Amino acid sequence: YSSEIGAGFIDQRHYIDAWGDTAIDVINLYAKPGADTATIARVVREHLGGGKALFVTQSGALRDEFFRSADEGFAYTRSLELIMLLIAIMGVIGTMVASVLDRTREFGLLRAIGSTRRQITLAMVLEASFLGLCAIVGGIASGSLQCMLLLQTVVAQNSGWHLSFVFPTAGVAKFCLWVMVAAAIAGLFPGLRAARLDVKAALAA
Repeated sequence: YSSEIGAGFIDQRHYIDAWGDTAIDVINLYAKPGADTATIARVVREHLGGGKALFVTQSGALRDEFFRSADEGFAYTRSLELIMLLIAIMGVIGTMVASVLDRTREFGLLRAIGSTRRQITLAMVLEASFLGLCAIVGGIASGSLQCMLLLQTVVAQNSGWHLSFVFPTAGVAKFCLWVMVAAAIAGLFPGLRAARLDVKAALAA
């Protein structure tokens, strides 16, 4: 746990001479590879005591605590994801229903030349899925750019930490699957509506 901008080291004797500060707030212990860090932490507690004023924390536990805090900090985004998904579904349904109304004669012509209701429905589902795919591509591009800008500006300025951008492949894949399934389901209702149009009435529209 260090900074990439570097650190300065000074002998404690010179530090005390210059500032008169004999207090120690943090001591970092570096164990050899394969060492039992839990045992080392226990021995340190036994020898130094300190009661509640002494904390002996393993780096793995500290890292896990950071991850837990980050997960709690972004927990609210789970509800936002569901809300955005519902909005997207309603948007796709509205778009596809409007498309059915505008293309009534087209669907009637397709039915007249031999297209089955199943084919009409499948065509609308595929069209809705394509809208979902376009949304995924645009969302990934804009979201990645926004995240990189956030890390390079807000996070770096407010915390002093310079964090590298890591693309969340697993999370993005899961969300993309949700969007594609939601878009396909959203296109199913307009597809069924289009497939049930009366051919004569549709051609006369």
